[in-house]
Amino acid sequence: MKALRDLSLGTLDPSYCQAEEGSNNAYAPRQGVPALVQLLGARFAVDASEVLVTAGASMGLTCAFLTCPPARPILLPSPGFPAYEATLRLLGRSVITYKLDHNWDANVLRMIEQEIPAAVLLNSPGNPLGNVITDQQRQTVCDVAQACCVTLILDETYAGLEFSGSASTGPLLGEATGVIRIGSFSKRFAQPGLRIGYVIAGAKTCRQMADINWVLAMSPCVSSQLAAADLLMAEVKNPGRIKNTAGQLEASADLAMATLATHGIAALRPNGGPLLWIEFPGAQSTGAQLVAYCMEHASVIASPGEAFRRQGPPAIRCSYAIARYDIPAVFDRLGAALARWKSENSN
Repeated sequence: MKALRDLSLGTLDPSYCQAEEGSNNAYAPRQGVPALVQLLGARFAVDASEVLVTAGASMGLTCAFLTCPPARPILLPSPGFPAYEATLRLLGRSVITYKLDHNWDANVLRMIEQEIPAAVLLNSPGNPLGNVITDQQRQTVCDVAQACCVTLILDETYAGLEFSGSASTGPLLGEATGVIRIGSFSKRFAQPGLRIGYVIAGAKTCRQMADINWVLAMSPCVSSQLAAADLLMAEVKNPGRIKNTAGQLEASADLAMATLATHGIAALRPNGGPLLWIEFPGAQSTGAQLVAYCMEHASVIASPGEAFRRQGPPAIRCSYAIARYDIPAVFDRLGAALARWKSENSN
C-alpha cells in the first residue's frame, strides 16, 4: 500500500526555503497534539474525544458562543470579563446579564427559566471580583439549564487558584450534555505567551467546535502545545505545585489589602485569582477618571470598573500578582493616591 500524502494544505516543504524541518513546524491535528489531548483527558477524567485544544481560552469561548442558537441571547455576569460581550457583539449575538451580588444564583435560575437564553456563562474564580462559585451552586445552575435546554459555559481560566476554604471545581453530574468547560494555561501556569486554551465538552460539541476553531484559527502552535503538555506532566509529578501557587496568591492578596488599609482604603476580598476590586460609593466621578488619577499620582495602571459593565459607583480593578517584595511599595503608592482622590471626590 502506497504511503498517504496530504496535498490538501497550501504549505511549503522546508526544502523550498531552507527552513528547519521538524514536526513542530507542521499543523497540529484539529483536536490538538495527541500528547496534550491525552493529558487533558486524564486530568478531567474524560475521553480524548471530549477535549479540544484552542489558541487561548478566548478562542475556546468564541467557538463556544458560535455553537449556540443565534436567535437567543447569551446570559453573562455583570461585572464580567469585557471580552465576553465584545466577542458576542462582533458575532452579532445579543446579550443579557445577571448581577453578581449575594442573590446572583437565584437570579440566574429565574432568568434561565423566564428568558430561555441560548447559554448561561459562569466564571469562577471570577474576573474582576475574584468570586468563587460553590460546587452546589454550579450543579444547581447546571440542572436547571439542562432542564431548559440551555447550554452552560464554564469559564475556568483562573481555576486552580481558589484560596483556602473556597470551592473546588469537581465534575458536574450530566457534564457530557450541554456543558462546555473552558480553561487556559495563561493564569495558573503563568504562561500567557503560549496562547494555549482548552475545551472540555461532549464529543459531538467538541467536533463542532473543532470545525469552527479550524476555520477561525486552524491549529495552535505545535511547540506551544508540547510545552503545555510538559507543564501538565510536571503537575502530575508534583500535584502540590498549584496549591502552593494559590496559597502564595492568597498571602499576596492579604498583604495588598493590608497595605491599602493603612490609607483607609478597603477592597473586596477575593476568594481566588489575582485580582482586587475597589469601589467608592458616593464618589462624584467615574472609574476612568480614577484610573487616570492613579496613573498620574501613583504611577500605577489599573482598569476602570465600567470596562466590566459595572453599573454603580466609581471602581477600579487591579492585580496584586506582582512580585511579593514589590507589593508594599506599589500598594502604598496606590493607597495614598486613592485616599487623596477619595477626599477630593466624596460628597
